Amino acid sequence: MRQFIIYGISDCPSCLRACAAVMETYPSSEYVFINCDFSPTYREVIKNKYHFYTFPIVIMRIGEDEQLLGGH
Repeated sequence: MRQFIIYGISDCPSCLRACAAVMETYPSSEYVFINCDFSPTYREVIKNKYHFYTFPIVIMRIGEDEQLLGGH
């Protein structure tokens, strides 16, 4: 099963569209939304970790493998 990790901001239209796009693939895919609203420091950590500097940051996991998909 594919799992998606979406790092986002709750009132960001692009973040909400990314969640909606993954929701449409349920039950063959699942997702976790990590709300980064109140932690600018954590947002910077995630941006630097994935070398992607806008939100959402969408990661696809299959088993132990992760792939950065980017934003929406």
